[in-house]
Amino acid sequence: MEEPQLFTFGDIERAPEAPGLYAWYARIYAPAGDYRRQVGEDGVDHGERRFRELLAKHLLRFRLPPFELRGQGTFGASWRGQMHERSSDLHQDIFLARVAADASLDDEEFGLEKNLGRIAKDEKKRAFLARVLTELTPLVSAPIYIGVAKNLRSRLRQHVSLYQGLRDTIGTDKDKLEALKEKVAAEGLSFAQRAIACDFSPDHLVVAVCNVRDISNGQWSDEELRNMAGVAEWLANRWHRPFAGRR
Repeated sequence: MEEPQLFTFGDIERAPEAPGLYAWYARIYAPAGDYRRQVGEDGVDHGERRFRELLAKHLLRFRLPPFELRGQGTFGASWRGQMHERSSDLHQDIFLARVAADASLDDEEFGLEKNLGRIAKDEKKRAFLARVLTELTPLVSAPIYIGVAKNLRSRLRQHVSLYQGLRDTIGTDKDKLEALKEKVAAEGLSFAQRAIACDFSPDHLVVAVCNVRDISNGQWSDEELRNMAGVAEWLANRWHRPFAGRR
């Protein structure tokens, strides 16, 4: 069997018309303008600022949604609330170089701040780190969504079409985007809606496919292959728990 194929939004039509599994990944998009040295009249290298903002913003895209908590006591007493991830606030401060002098950092966080500072001040190191981060996907990246289809090309085409249509509808309307985020948090919704709510653009998204027909060597019908792939998809989602998957 060949290595899983990777496709972007622009080449979905090359995906196989066969049953199988697919996994969406979110990679960083780091064009040269986001790390190239550019010293302003104030003597500040704005390339460092843009690079830090790039990393910080991409980190936010992976921020976990709040956990819903419910409790029940005697005589019908009940509690309900949310737990929000607080560590991401400190991480934003580290990447944006705004950690307070009296902030309490553990050894890992202190090392991250120190090493990031050295990299961010050097254009060549910024460019190298951007390349490394881009190459990580999907080698050491977790999928953000795992799905199954009887026809991979057709299913992925639906994903892309729904994403593009919804993105065109929302445009730059912040109120519509906030409404979508609230609806996703409450109802889950589809991959396209979740991807937009997480601020993933087409430049961030790539999909890997596993064509199970290639593995079967013609032993089973597409219907049987789809059913077996469905079991594999159920297991894969529970093994890896992609954060943009069904809640």
